[in-house]
Formats: sequence, structure tokens, C-alpha cells
Amino acid sequence: MGQHLRLVISSTPIPDLQFQQLPQVYIFDQEKCEVCLRTRFQFEKPGRLHPCSSCRLAWWCSSECQKDFSKSHSKRQCDELQKTVSVDRLEVDYAIHRRSHRHLHVRTERPRTTYLPLSSISDREDYFRRIFPGFSSETKSVAGTINTYHPDPVSAVRLVATEATCFPLTVIAALEDVVPDLSVRSSLCIHVVGAGPRELYSKGILEELLHFFPMLKRLKIFFVGPETPDETADKNTNVACQYCIAKGHMRTFIYHSSPYHDFAFTADASNNRPDLIVALNTGMSEVETESWKRTIGVIRDLDVPGVFTAYTKLEAESEIRMLKGMGVRIKKGLALNKWKGVVPTTNNYLNVDEDGPIASYNSYYRYIIQGRA
Repeated sequence: MGQHLRLVISSTPIPDLQFQQLPQVYIFDQEKCEVCLRTRFQFEKPGRLHPCSSCRLAWWCSSECQKDFSKSHSKRQCDELQKTVSVDRLEVDYAIHRRSHRHLHVRTERPRTTYLPLSSISDREDYFRRIFPGFSSETKSVAGTINTYHPDPVSAVRLVATEATCFPLTVIAALEDVVPDLSVRSSLCIHVVGAGPRELYSKGILEELLHFFPMLKRLKIFFVGPETPDETADKNTNVACQYCIAKGHMRTFIYHSSPYHDFAFTADASNNRPDLIVALNTGMSEVETESWKRTIGVIRDLDVPGVFTAYTKLEAESEIRMLKGMGVRIKKGLALNKWKGVVPTTNNYLNVDEDGPIASYNSYYRYIIQGRA
């Protein structure tokens, strides 16, 4: 590996065979030929790289490499890169427009009057048609308010707004799996464990839970994790929309800046037993594993259901092995999340095969745990 890395940064021309054998994972985040993997500095004379005409984020260096370019840079990869740069451009413009780092989301305007199980809805398009028919017009309206140089702001806003629905819909689907009397519940308490910037910046979209369940009057959500700010002033503030407040409904957020295994022994935890624990894309088998093991031990002993998600199947399988080793019961096994994210996150470590994916997606897989095995 070390030799390969030295070859990459060398300015000396290297025979083709060595480049072809070089794992592609070691050359990324810079302009390079997708076929031979050379950068512009690794030619006898400084070479010119020619960009893909569609995404302009992949390159070829010569007529010989151009012939094989489509094998190394597949249509799927090209589409993923176009989506990534499209969203990045829009989110920068939106942050400048709002003068704050907030995630763009478009939500239903009013609470529903009848309950339609999410499990009866086939996909996102069916969801927008049956639950949120105004989605397209709302995204067009939002796109018109943003000062952006994006060539197709409506499509970009639609993509970002669709991504935002991953959080509430993943939670709603899990609630339907574990709460038998969900359709008539008047109150729900949810603990978001390991809450980080993604969850915190997207918290406003959780209004969809109040809108989705007609009988739900009280929604209390705890955000718990070292990256969560302590904001005790908001503990009793009703942050529901005007239509929900008019109906006497209430949504509150409570924040605890500590690991869940410490939070579990606070008065807030004791007085607010969760109906569902939510832990999104934790990476717990790879990052902060010992801390997560303590948290999992607490969740296991609480004997409440918890939905966990992961970016990749390998990641999720690794987590499940860890959980089983701790005697945790897998209540609902590993499966693709119907409500996964739609915005790709480029991941060079996935791009090890010619036609392999170069991206991961928010909450692509999910599973549910509860109690001891």
C-alpha cells in the first residue's frame, strides 16, 4: 500500500501495467483519467484531461482511454455524480439565501383527517400522490425564492426535499411496525439517539408525524448525543405548525448533550419512556464502538423497540453481529429501507469494481431491535 501511495504522488511517468494494477481507491478527489488512473502530472509532458460531457466530474486522457471510458465511468456513476454536485450547489445557495445552515424541506401544510397506513403506500411517488399532492407545486414555489445559478433549480429542490422525507417516513414506518394501537394513539415519545447535525438540521420535518396521525395530539422528541446542544429553554415550547396549534396539538423538542447511556439515568429519561428509539447511520461497529456498546446495553435492558439504519449492507451486517454478541433481540431483520435517502454521498471506497457504485445513501438499510434475545 505504501509503495502504491508513493507512486500516486510521484511526478515521474510510470509504465501502464503498474497503473492498471493500482487499486483505484488510492487515487481520488482529484482529476484523473478514469481508465489508466493517471493525473495530469504523470505524463512525460503535462497532459490535458478531457471531462465527461454529462457530469464533467470524470475524465479521460487519450484516444485509447476514451474507447474504454464508458466501462470505467458507467451511466449509473455519472448520474450519481450529477445528483451530488446538483445538491451541493443548491444547498450552498440555500444557506446563503437563508443566512443559516438549515436543511431545505417541504412539508404537508395541514394535519390529515383520516389515517392512511404508510405500509399501504408503494413508494415516494405514491406517497406524494396520495399524501402530499401539492409537493410538486411547493417545490416549484420554493425554487423560485432562491437566488441560485443552478441550471435546473426545480429538479434540485425536488431532490433535496425528497431526501428530507427520509427521516420522518423511516420513523413512521418503524412506528407502524412496533406500536399496535398507533392509529388511535394521542401521544408519542421518541428518543433520537446519537443525534448529530443531519438529524438536528432536519428536525422541522418531523412535523409530518403530527400531520400523518389524525389522533396524535402530543409528540415529544428527545435528541440525545454528544453532538447535541443542551437547550433546556425549549423544553416546553410548542413548535408545532399553526394549524396543529389551532387544533390543540403540541410538538416539543428536548435536547441532551450526552451519550444515551448517561441520559438514561436522568429525570427526563425516567419520566419519558420512549415508544420508539431512533438511531440513524450510527456506524457503531466502526466508530466509538465502546461507547455505543454501553448505550446498546441500556437500550436492551429498557426493552423498548429501536429502529437502526445504515448506509451499506456490510455496515448493517457488522452492527447486527455486534448486537447479537451482546444478547440483543433482532425484532425485525435487516432489509432495504423503502424510505431511504435519494441523494448520493460519493464514497470512493465503494468504487473498487468497474461498474460498482460510487455512492452511499442515507438510511439505505434498516432493522429493529427490542430487549434480550
